[in-house]
Amino acid sequence: MRANPSQDLSNLLQSAPITVSVIAQLLVVATTTDFALLSPPGGRFEHVRFPNSFRATVAQLGDTAAQSLRKSYSDFDLMQRRCVAVKPDVTEIIQLLSGLAPGQNPDSEPEVLQDIADLLPGLIEHLDGTVNKCLETARETHAVFASLNSLVEEISYSCVQTKGK
Repeated sequence: MRANPSQDLSNLLQSAPITVSVIAQLLVVATTTDFALLSPPGGRFEHVRFPNSFRATVAQLGDTAAQSLRKSYSDFDLMQRRCVAVKPDVTEIIQLLSGLAPGQNPDSEPEVLQDIADLLPGLIEHLDGTVNKCLETARETHAVFASLNSLVEEISYSCVQTKGK
């Protein structure tokens, strides 16, 4: 599902309650049983901090997921506010550039060209800054979820290895 600038980006987090529910169920299971996890394929843990305890690993998963969801929620809000600011910037640039409309008084053309030369670089720089801040925030959010995904994959592979023994 692709988002657009006017969309409420928090809708992208609709699976969050299900995720929280599944992790809560895992935490309940972990209270009744604990065991050491076997190394995943590749031989060593990169993301699991406490491989000797399934209970601690599930607690780590819950904490990491909560941090990821909290960060994404605030980052989505921030990105949405920044994206909303893009449209007025683009509109202002278009209005500035359309100052040379056909039928305009030719005597004002040098004045309009000077306005464009004076104002356009600053407008584009501001727009570029806004877009780059959105991109940076999106990359940070992606990195948080990529880390969570790597942890989940490692736990999953390890649980399959552990069950097989």
